[in-house]
Amino acid sequence: MGWAQEERKAYGHPGVATPWAPGAKEAVGTALHPESRLWFTLCQGIVTEVYFPRIDTPSLRELGFIVTDGRQFFSEEKCDAAADVTTEEWGVPNYTVRSRCKQGRYSLIKHITADPELPVLLQELHLLPAHKSDPLQLFALITPHLDNQVSHNSAWIDEWRGHPVAFSSHGKTFMAVISKPDFSAGSVGYVGSSDGWQVLRRDRKLSEVFHEASDGSVAITLQITRNPSCLAMGFGSSADEAAKNALTSLGRGFADAWTVNLQNWRRWLHGLPVDRPASARKELWMTSCLVLKTHMAKENPGGIIASLAMPWGEINGEGSRAGYHMIWPRDMCEAAGALVALNANAEVESTLHYLQRTQDQDGHWAQNMWVTGQAWWDGIQMDETASPLLLLYAISHRQRWTSEKLAEFWPMIQKAASYILAHGPVTGEGRWENEAGYSLYSLAVQVAALFLAGEMAKKLGKEAEARYLEEASDWWNSRIETWTYVRNTGLAHELNLEGYYANILPEGVSVPGKLPKASALLQTAKIEAQVSPDVLALVRFGLRDPHDPRIVASVRVVDHVLKSETPFGPGWHRYASDRYGEKPDGSPFDGSGKGRLWPILTGERAHYELAAGRRETAERLAQTMAAFSNASCLLPEQVWDADDIPDHHLARGCPTGSAMPLVWSHAEYIKLCLSLADGRIVDQEDVVRQHFIPHQPQKIIPIWRFNNKLRSVPCCPCFRIETATPARVRWSDDGWQSIHDIETRDNGFLLQSVDLCLQAGVKAVDFTFYWLNSQSWEGQDFHVCIGPDN
Repeated sequence: MGWAQEERKAYGHPGVATPWAPGAKEAVGTALHPESRLWFTLCQGIVTEVYFPRIDTPSLRELGFIVTDGRQFFSEEKCDAAADVTTEEWGVPNYTVRSRCKQGRYSLIKHITADPELPVLLQELHLLPAHKSDPLQLFALITPHLDNQVSHNSAWIDEWRGHPVAFSSHGKTFMAVISKPDFSAGSVGYVGSSDGWQVLRRDRKLSEVFHEASDGSVAITLQITRNPSCLAMGFGSSADEAAKNALTSLGRGFADAWTVNLQNWRRWLHGLPVDRPASARKELWMTSCLVLKTHMAKENPGGIIASLAMPWGEINGEGSRAGYHMIWPRDMCEAAGALVALNANAEVESTLHYLQRTQDQDGHWAQNMWVTGQAWWDGIQMDETASPLLLLYAISHRQRWTSEKLAEFWPMIQKAASYILAHGPVTGEGRWENEAGYSLYSLAVQVAALFLAGEMAKKLGKEAEARYLEEASDWWNSRIETWTYVRNTGLAHELNLEGYYANILPEGVSVPGKLPKASALLQTAKIEAQVSPDVLALVRFGLRDPHDPRIVASVRVVDHVLKSETPFGPGWHRYASDRYGEKPDGSPFDGSGKGRLWPILTGERAHYELAAGRRETAERLAQTMAAFSNASCLLPEQVWDADDIPDHHLARGCPTGSAMPLVWSHAEYIKLCLSLADGRIVDQEDVVRQHFIPHQPQKIIPIWRFNNKLRSVPCCPCFRIETATPARVRWSDDGWQSIHDIETRDNGFLLQSVDLCLQAGVKAVDFTFYWLNSQSWEGQDFHVCIGPDN
């Protein structure tokens, strides 16, 4: 054919930068083999982002099809056809897409799967004209975004081992597209000027053909003339490797790839030790298991990204490199927690080793990160440092690890606990990545994590460390109401309540019984805006009884402010001032918008209802959560909570354009189904609940630190002071009439501490510090009141 001799450079450099595909996917998939480092997504009936060589690196915007008659008819599949996506077997990422032309001219049937061992995406194509005499022609339209780059891609047409190949490259990443039989014509161009879409739209045929388009926003167009055909998109670190992978996969045959993937996935699914609970919808259960496994990294084993999607990707292009194809440690631990419940122990241990590799030297994990462990955003969320400890305890306890095996993770435990002790309980950001302060969810996770870290220390024979961790968790737990429970707000009066828990309060905002007098109206507004379903975490993690009057009152407030009904049942917003969601007119979130309903919150509410003994209510909520999924049984991040807006494909109770699937949503569904089967919350540890409920621990040791300076504490026989560096504490319990000196000691968690033993009836303690490293005085006295009302 002589493709290499027909070189003609496209015009229109650099082309119009194209955005990513929409975030609400219809299907996701990968092969199970670790060498098949390719992940794919479907949306609007076509292949959208394909990820290579890592799960966090999208390298394609879309691969769709255009049908023309060469004269007048032009039909772009994703816009001008109605598509149905089905799978031969739920839980197996072999998909069939049936696209039916809205004008009735054709049907296009596509079977889509990944090569079982190579980074190749395969599509078997069947174009079926409504009338056999209709001279319809099929064209593939491919938009490379290699290496997560919208621009600066290159594309060209060439021969490789006697076959025409469409190549694309960016840096050291290459893509090769080959068809069997060979495609009859191919062209590359710059988007918006010389790309094949422009030519086909104008002339209904490839009247202009170009063979080179360098360093820009490029597109590839291939004419598929034989029916059926198989299209292979291969990737590699060189053009030769990409072409070799694609041609090798074609040589093995589509049917072989389809069958092997079916067998491999069926074997993995059936190998899960836990059977599907009776309350679980089979299709959604199998898909949820598929979603968890599909979102696991292969090149960095154990990493689990949040979603193979970019929320509202259709308006995000140049500069939008980080969608949800990254790792949030919290989301990853939620997913791994579902795998714990499934007894998928190999996957969970892989995630624990990943956490070991990516833990920062100071003990925390990044807010989010690439699968290599490189941090992206720089926020600090304390629950993301605490969640790995919950995960580690869960699997070590359920699998009855030996002390020798648990000891492998003690350095990780110690560093994480040290960071929590040094920087908590206040968090730089809550789990919704908003404000700093005392976050209910973060507090619950931190308290439970410190306590469970102590339980693991006990198993390792580290009694002193275990006692210290337990005492810290007891103190923090005893202060939750002081930090977050509010009274005398407008909401409390409106609902005739004594008080309720408010979420994410800055340090010092609330004290028992009243709000600060200064700026009281402003503070009240702020508190009411921070009502959140996060209060349920106090029950979820075993710190408060579900029937505690303060919890019950808070649930009333949450329902009053944040609950919304849908045709499928209730949903909840994250908080009243949430702006992360479509705008009221249905247009995509672009930095401003209105937060919508989150299915995971329906799942969390169901867990609460189960804990409260209202099983039927929990089961109804599980059905509601399942109904929030799409036709392919993918659960979204958010569902629409307003009147239908057909122009934006938004319907009340149905997925929005944020991100779908959300791995966290599927993890919550799995855990909810298993919780209903067990009659208890599967990720609540008995040892935590038994320690904190129904009676609070009797011996509480108040803890003073520079990042949490207590002004007053309850009556206590012992008062603890913690510092970052060694010090001599000079203190007095009688207004400096008598003076005592005592030196701090290392507590085993990168902190220095000292306990002051107090006489009965002491009303206050005064103290200051002499810093041993610098041989200098602090130069300031500190005063803490002690009494029964504090």
